[in-house]
Amino acid sequence: MPLLPLTPATPGVLLTLARRLALLEAADQANAWIIEDDYDGELFYNKEPLPTLFSLSQQQRVIHVGTFSKTIFPALRLGYFVVPEHLVESVDKVINSFLPAVPLPVQAAVAEFIENGHFATHIRRSKNSMKNAITH
Repeated sequence: MPLLPLTPATPGVLLTLARRLALLEAADQANAWIIEDDYDGELFYNKEPLPTLFSLSQQQRVIHVGTFSKTIFPALRLGYFVVPEHLVESVDKVINSFLPAVPLPVQAAVAEFIENGHFATHIRRSKNSMKNAITH
C-alpha cells in the first residue's frame, strides 16, 4: 500500500496522527506492508510535521522512501530507503539488481554534506525562504 502521508490530497489536509495509527493497525491486521513515500517531508514548513509512519510502526510494517532530488537539486537523482533491520539485506539485493547505481563519489559527497551538518542548515534555510515567500 503506497502512501504519501505528508502530502495532502486536498490542500491543507494531512493524515492525522489518529488516522496514521488506524492505518498501521489495519496493515498489522491484514499482514500488509506500507510504503511511505516521503519525497518532501523535510520541507514541511508551516508547522511541525507529524511523526512518520515508519517511526510509529511497532510491528515494523513500513518501508520509508525518500529522495534528495527535492531538497538538494533535481539532477542528483539520489534516493534512500529506511527499512526494518531484518529487511536490509534483501532490499539491498533487490535495489542493486534493478536500479543503476549513483556513482560512489556522488554518494560519498552527499553523505559528507549530511554528516557535516550542511544538509540540516540547507533545509532550515529552505524552509525559512519558503515561509517568507508565502507570507509576503
